[in-house]
Amino acid sequence: MLKRILFFVVLLLVGLYYGPIIYEVEREQEYITNIDNQEPFLFTENDTVYPLPANGYENYVGTNIDSYVERHGSPDKVIVDKESNRNWWSYHLHSDEFLQLEVVNKIIQSIFVMGNQVQTGTIHVGMTRENLHEETQLSDTFKFKVNSEAYQLNLTKAQKQRFPLVQFDNNTFAMIFFHPQLDNVYAIRYLSPRTLVRINYYETEGGEYLPLTYASSTIEALFPLYSLVMFQNIENENFEYEPRLRQFGEQVIETEGENRLTSHGLSSGSIAHYADAGKEVFYTTGNQIWDPPTRFGTFYNEIANHAIFRKTNKKTFAVKAVDNDLLFIFE
Repeated sequence: MLKRILFFVVLLLVGLYYGPIIYEVEREQEYITNIDNQEPFLFTENDTVYPLPANGYENYVGTNIDSYVERHGSPDKVIVDKESNRNWWSYHLHSDEFLQLEVVNKIIQSIFVMGNQVQTGTIHVGMTRENLHEETQLSDTFKFKVNSEAYQLNLTKAQKQRFPLVQFDNNTFAMIFFHPQLDNVYAIRYLSPRTLVRINYYETEGGEYLPLTYASSTIEALFPLYSLVMFQNIENENFEYEPRLRQFGEQVIETEGENRLTSHGLSSGSIAHYADAGKEVFYTTGNQIWDPPTRFGTFYNEIANHAIFRKTNKKTFAVKAVDNDLLFIFE
């Protein structure tokens, strides 16, 4: 009888000791099985490219601008940059149909879409990350040729998070702009392979180095366009662009000194001085990116820059370029 009691006591102790372990192993196995059955996370490392069928605005890239005008009409504004030999054709200014064509020798090099009512195709403004993941798997590395020169583009994790690339089966690309806070797509840039290399944003291997520089006047004209669309359509804030304020920006640069500005920015004393004159002035340092849409995207991706338009109750503004830095003037 005593042996039987001892036997059951031993069984009880063994059960108490090993039972939780067996249970945890079963739970872990169940967890692993569930993970295996889930779809892969949107931004896992992936060197394989899955080109999407070209069924939207990407088909305009590389075509003659006359064909686009015949179908969509004349642009509302054209900005000519003689330094880069590029024309920027803007349609539907300050609206939810805003888009901009980058044109060289009458050929469309890229299309920058910020309007959420533009029917661009599979990829469109307003998509969430999950929406994008349902359409394609995003890659870290892209290999292609430009005029027989071989290139490889490598995306960092940060770039893949904020500005992932999508390739189409007609050898064009889409650069996706994710909103830094809402985390959905607020803009898309359709590009030719050559333009993709020349924006000089992603790490590039091989081929000829083809970066472009742009006139300061081009940046000063395009940044307000992008800002107005962004804050009117997404932030529900109404601002007005006032070119006259660029002259005040020139006075600020002359007073402060360009070298001092690019080295130290604006002092609190200077900011207070300009406030006494009825102006609010903000200075932001650049990141050595010159391509206008990419420069705007990387600028807006910084929360401190994003907040500039929220720090002021003034509704008219202009932008003044200081080398690769930017001066915002509000009145």
